[in-house]
Amino acid sequence: MQDFSGIMYSGFIDKYPKFFYGLDKQSSIDLICQLNLQEYQQHKEKNKYLIKEGVEFTGAISLYFSKKKTSFKSTYKILRKYFGFFKSLATSFMLRGFGPPLNFPKNTIIIDKLAVNENHRRKGLGKKLVEFAIETAKNSELQFMELEVVSENIAAITLYKHYGFEIVKTTKTILGEAFVGVAKYHLMRKKL
Repeated sequence: MQDFSGIMYSGFIDKYPKFFYGLDKQSSIDLICQLNLQEYQQHKEKNKYLIKEGVEFTGAISLYFSKKKTSFKSTYKILRKYFGFFKSLATSFMLRGFGPPLNFPKNTIIIDKLAVNENHRRKGLGKKLVEFAIETAKNSELQFMELEVVSENIAAITLYKHYGFEIVKTTKTILGEAFVGVAKYHLMRKKL
């Protein structure tokens, strides 16, 4: 989980600057690792995958076939180790709104997280991860794919559009802007 979390940190440090504010790199990776372990323990579904180039893990993706089961209380407890009361509370509420929806759409796989290590970008690894997700969805005989992407992440939006994803909804988020630095994000959907 440490390798997965390290890649997620590398992939998201520039997209969620306020989330990591005040934490050093190792503390940030430890926080992500704890949140991912909590998610895994509560969900009990193999959903995190890594790409390896040579001896180094260079990309990671998290997929969901059903709703994400995370406890608000345990998320808050993890965040409280790193942040003050108010930021932990507000971020716990905000994190409930990101990722797979509570009313999970039928016949759908959700790309929850996709990241490429910053030292390995522009090498086609993002494409490999999206292709892996598409193949996984097809092998599971699912009809749709969904994901959320920060509206300012033009490179990711371009990549997803290349594979047939369309923006179906844009959401503004006051909590997201205040606590992770994301003012708005897109829901993108692809029919297989």
